[in-house]
Amino acid sequence: MTLITGNTFPVKEQIKALGGKWNPTAKGWNVPDDKAEEAQALVANAPKSKTRSDNFANAVAAATSNGRIDVRQLRDSLGAGRARRGRRCYDCKGTGYLRGQPCDSCDGEGFEE
Repeated sequence: MTLITGNTFPVKEQIKALGGKWNPTAKGWNVPDDKAEEAQALVANAPKSKTRSDNFANAVAAATSNGRIDVRQLRDSLGAGRARRGRRCYDCKGTGYLRGQPCDSCDGEGFEE
């Protein structure tokens, strides 16, 4: 068995089809030796996974004009301050009020609708 590591997430189903088994200790795939070259080629040609930092960098670039960052546009594009349905608001911690005023993110209800 040959250990395959790297950006394997986008091609994990194809690696499984080659007979690969995930090795959580080594954080890679154990693939039969006769399929190792094919698995390496899959990983080498895999699309790059987006990370949180990529999303943040793109949002900052979109919100920047004349060297200044529009914080509201940045917050809206990242979804910051927005709670998911049924979850507590990060701004007001579910109270519905932020510094004595109704919270913008949850409209004073404590939860996103």
